[in-house]
Amino acid sequence: MNIQNTRLREALIRLREQTALEKIDTTKQLREAEKDATKGRDLSEKVNKLQEQKSSLEEQVTDLKEMVEQGSAFEAMIEDLSDRVLELEDVNVTLQATVRELEDGQDLAAELEEVQADELKALMRDVEGRDSVIRNLEEAIKMQRRREEDFQRTVAQYRNSVETLQQEKTELMTLQQGGEGEKNDLLVTSQKALARAAQLVADAASARKRAAQTAFIEVEAQVLRHLVTRLESVMPTSAVAAESAAIKGEMLLCEIVSKASKTLHGVGEIFTKTVRGATSELLQVKEVSPPGTEPFAIPDASAQAVETMLHQSRFAQSTVDASSKLIRILAFGQWPDVVQPGKSAEIGSVLVHSLGSLNATTTLTLKLLKEEGVLSPHQSNLGAFQQSLSSVLGEVEGALSLDGTPLVDTQWQPPGWNLLRSASSAKYYCLGASAAVSSVVAQTDVTQASSGSEQVTKEVLAAFKLPIGKFDQIVAQVLNVSSRLGLLDTTDDRLMKNLELLVTDWNTQSSNLFSKVEELFESKTKCSASIIEQCCAQADATQRSIGAVASALRAADAKVSQEAHGGHPLSAEVADPWKAISALSQRVRSVDGDVDDVNFVQRAHIVEARLSEAIDNEPKLVSATMKIGSLEKHLSSRSKEIAMQNARLSELERVLAKNNTQVSLRPKTVDVSSAEEVNSLKQEIRVLTEAMEVLQSQTDEYEAEIRMLKDPKSPMGRKSGTPRKGGSVFDYTATQRGRKEDPFGGASLSSIAALEAALFRPALEHTRANASRWKAQSMAKAMADLPPLNIVGFGSDESKVGDPDDASNPVPELATATKQLWMARTNISVINLSDTSKPAREQLHQSLLAPLAAESRVRNATALAKQWMSSQHGVQAIGTEIPSRPEKLVGRVKFPSQALSSTVSVNVSAEDLVSLQRFLLT
Repeated sequence: MNIQNTRLREALIRLREQTALEKIDTTKQLREAEKDATKGRDLSEKVNKLQEQKSSLEEQVTDLKEMVEQGSAFEAMIEDLSDRVLELEDVNVTLQATVRELEDGQDLAAELEEVQADELKALMRDVEGRDSVIRNLEEAIKMQRRREEDFQRTVAQYRNSVETLQQEKTELMTLQQGGEGEKNDLLVTSQKALARAAQLVADAASARKRAAQTAFIEVEAQVLRHLVTRLESVMPTSAVAAESAAIKGEMLLCEIVSKASKTLHGVGEIFTKTVRGATSELLQVKEVSPPGTEPFAIPDASAQAVETMLHQSRFAQSTVDASSKLIRILAFGQWPDVVQPGKSAEIGSVLVHSLGSLNATTTLTLKLLKEEGVLSPHQSNLGAFQQSLSSVLGEVEGALSLDGTPLVDTQWQPPGWNLLRSASSAKYYCLGASAAVSSVVAQTDVTQASSGSEQVTKEVLAAFKLPIGKFDQIVAQVLNVSSRLGLLDTTDDRLMKNLELLVTDWNTQSSNLFSKVEELFESKTKCSASIIEQCCAQADATQRSIGAVASALRAADAKVSQEAHGGHPLSAEVADPWKAISALSQRVRSVDGDVDDVNFVQRAHIVEARLSEAIDNEPKLVSATMKIGSLEKHLSSRSKEIAMQNARLSELERVLAKNNTQVSLRPKTVDVSSAEEVNSLKQEIRVLTEAMEVLQSQTDEYEAEIRMLKDPKSPMGRKSGTPRKGGSVFDYTATQRGRKEDPFGGASLSSIAALEAALFRPALEHTRANASRWKAQSMAKAMADLPPLNIVGFGSDESKVGDPDDASNPVPELATATKQLWMARTNISVINLSDTSKPAREQLHQSLLAPLAAESRVRNATALAKQWMSSQHGVQAIGTEIPSRPEKLVGRVKFPSQALSSTVSVNVSAEDLVSLQRFLLT
């Protein structure tokens, strides 16, 4: 049998290898076949594209031939255009004056463009902030779903555990008998119950005290919130909008750092409580056997507790890293001689749009910690938390360097910031490792053990007694060093360099210790004695590095600040970051300057100066408003006068148009029948000249007054009008009136008059063109405001083709589809970005799909119309070949269709043609 089994095994192995080889060959052949199929589809698509391209190229060749024929006809036009160029040179002189006026308008347009650019940047930042909030909310929804699934699984496990415990309780109650051992156990249990009851009473008293303090704090917060709201409503938006946005951004950053600090303090208290509980449990054990060398198992509850402690330590490390980076940004905005007040306010304004999702994440973490008392792995997702932190911090860095130049220098660090960051990281490495090892004993009942689990408990106690003692000493030293670092003065450079080296070594040793603890509990069920010895050796090295840091701090006791506050201002564990950072920046400034010479105080002074200036200028503003009102009234009256003068100019132009004399731009001899006509023409020219001068002077005065009112800083003597020339042909002809001798003669006077009329006519044409342009714009605006046209019904016989009683008649459907397509193409849709009920992307998608749906309806109606026409007149179906062509074609009509091109001949009457023409026109 063994031999046969061996042969069968070998045969199966060979068969498996052969099958694997055949599978690989089949997979290769399948891939090659898929590639060939893909290439075939690509080639067919390319052939179709080339056919379409060929047809389009043939049409282009036909169009080019027509264009070549037209080009030969355009050669004759070039000579005429060269003559017109000479005439346009004269027009260029008049356009130069217009250019000078447009340059003044360009200045105003540049100012408007700057304002629009600022508004566009603000809108883009708002859109980016909303997009980030949407992404974070989607991630939060996914996380919440995962947590609900984890909660359901945990509830099922708890129910199973409750059933098991109830069964054990029933068995213990049935086996309960009298005896000294049982009485002792009952006494110990009763003592523990009394101790727990006393602890519950103390906790209830402290909870009542905290509730009382919370009530007072809520009342104060409510009053302060209303106070801030009312002060913000009192302040003018134009004066304090930028500063208000900057303050909100800085306060939001401080809120996130404060929540992170409370989270770190809560996790630290859990670690410390776990270590002290394990130490007190070990003190109750009198006899412990020596540790063994073989791997041993730990209880499932202890394994879960260890995993929870390691999970919380990783959470603390991520929180320390993110909080330290935010503290550096906050310190950069307020540190003396680093950034100007305006740039500091801009940093705060950028932060208010980028930190919303991070605030929600830290709030959720702190709430979970306070409500549940622990950050368990099945309730908090570490990967999602780290991903959220990295994404938000990346968005903050991108927002702070939006224009290419970063607002916050990436190389700048406040003195002592890196040292305190490393110290906080090392602290939570040590506390997390100590709590993970201590939770093995804290979760194991060392005073009671059944006959089946007594040996396991003794092995756990023997193996972890020495490490827990070392970790207890490490925790005590870490808490001492952290309290002294919170009072450290960072102005001593020599002390900072020495401490930075020692703290870096401490951080390295702590990280190695945490890695050893992770390696110890990697299997979750078995612990190796050799790894425990390595953990003890690494704990000794870590304890030595902590002792070196403590010695350096004791040696520098004279240089330590005596202020008492919750954590160092630059540490991730600071309780009140804004108060601490502002006090630290003022203390640094007080060394070589004024205490008030810091950014947030200077920004407050700037706002105060603006408000004071606005209050002082209130009387001037009232007088200026009254003056503007009077000028507007004066301007309206002047506008009426100008309208009357324009009417007069129109009448004068009509008078000039009656003159049939052909006037040229070049002076030539003109036969004049009498001197009265010449004098009347000169009189009209003089009246028109005076009217144009009056209009020009009034326009210059209005422009100057409007510019002075809009820009009070501009000089009072600035004039924006077009410079006037010293002399003109009109003045020269006027001087020739009183002279006896006329150097030009009668013919010369008539030619000069004709020349003056020719020069003045373009000005009139330009005025009329401007009036026509404004009238066209107003008419276009009025047409744009009109409602869309309604689709006309098909009740009359003239709008139908065929029998109206026929249900299969597709003409009404075709007319309706054509009008719907026309309305869809000519409709102008506006996307409402402020509408929260329907997203903007969905609105844009619907507006783009409307013309496509109308085109599809037209194609379907056209296909039905072709089929109906062929069935009504007994013609072959569309797509079949026509055997013969009629002798005479009345006309050709093309309809769009998805099918191939085809021709259908239809015999129609004159009434059918009239109906078809009306249908096409509608």
